[in-house]
Amino acid sequence: MGITNMIKIDVYEKPENAKKVFQAYYNMIKKSIPFREKDIAEAVTHRFMSEYNYELGMKPEEVANNSEKDLTYEEYLENYPELKYIENYPELHKFLFPTDSTDLTKKLSIENLGMLLCGYMDEKNIKELRTNCFPKEERESSTSYFNDENGKEEQDQNKKKETLGQLLMKNVFRYKAMSEKKELVYKFVSTLNVQVCPYCNRNYISVVIDEESEDDKKKFKTRPPLDHFFSKSKYPFLAVSMRNLVPSCGVCNLEKHDNDNNILYPYKEGLGENYSFRIMTDKSIRYILGQNDVDFHIEIKENIARLSDIDSDYKKRVKESSETFVWALNYEFSKKYVLRVLKNRYYFNRTFQEDIVKGMPGIFSSVGEVQQLLNIKLRPQEEDNEEPLSKLTRDIYNSLELYDDI
Repeated sequence: MGITNMIKIDVYEKPENAKKVFQAYYNMIKKSIPFREKDIAEAVTHRFMSEYNYELGMKPEEVANNSEKDLTYEEYLENYPELKYIENYPELHKFLFPTDSTDLTKKLSIENLGMLLCGYMDEKNIKELRTNCFPKEERESSTSYFNDENGKEEQDQNKKKETLGQLLMKNVFRYKAMSEKKELVYKFVSTLNVQVCPYCNRNYISVVIDEESEDDKKKFKTRPPLDHFFSKSKYPFLAVSMRNLVPSCGVCNLEKHDNDNNILYPYKEGLGENYSFRIMTDKSIRYILGQNDVDFHIEIKENIARLSDIDSDYKKRVKESSETFVWALNYEFSKKYVLRVLKNRYYFNRTFQEDIVKGMPGIFSSVGEVQQLLNIKLRPQEEDNEEPLSKLTRDIYNSLELYDDI
């Protein structure tokens, strides 16, 4: 079985961490989509409080001004005519602007806007979103001409046709407009605090900002690409959704592209301890010594002790991920790393580590620091998003039962 996205992104596990992300997301999104800032702020706040039962503490002027009346859909259109493109998606239109049972007018649902912008894309929410928002299959390939200001179809055949999804993303869920706000995007990605690609646990993904530069073009150096778990081309109304944006390495982002397979969703699940790396070789002793002439393969296997936690749907997601990301082949390139780790672990044993600490008290204060230098210090699972290949390293040691000596 191939290797799939490894690591769960746990930034939303604690309210204090999630709070920073929600606030950074609001700042990034509020000028990017054609909704009142007051309504966007209330939607983000509502979603946060419904998930955590915890005050977001975000009190922008738009939220504080509760005297603003709720707008009907027609009134919204007067201020934001771009919203007309939602009408191409009747299910989405009804979801965002349901009919008020009191006065039979269509008004924005703050709760549904919050779910669309900030909701988890887990199985339950996916079903809800598909039921309420997703267009029929034939709409995905539909095209629409540019229209003139009177609503008449353009006859100029030289003008480019756009899909309904492209029009929706261009005018309503404006990912391009959002991504151009460099400072805010960098801030949002930074608050996620993901240092290593969650899809592979092989490559660093770094946010690099030159704080001393006053030129924005030079200040923001690099950031990881944001993979759309649900692709923009097929799900344009999720183009700016907070939990549809997964920081990843360039390789994984390219491999996944518009793939819509049922893969593991990093914001909700990872391999954890359900699956582990295994080294397959018939020369175990020489392998343990890290000898270079040993032929072996790196595979991933189900943990027998965790079979009760591995249901059939989870297995399918692992399989789909394996076929989407060709990580089994990529991890074959980690053989030299594996041998180096084993050599360090075997030859630089505990006695050697303690002698180093005693001999260099001004450099090393603990055995743990020596282990970290030699790359034999095992990180706990919750730190897998901080160091490349951390899961591979831990699983190898675990399989060799070396914990007792570390």
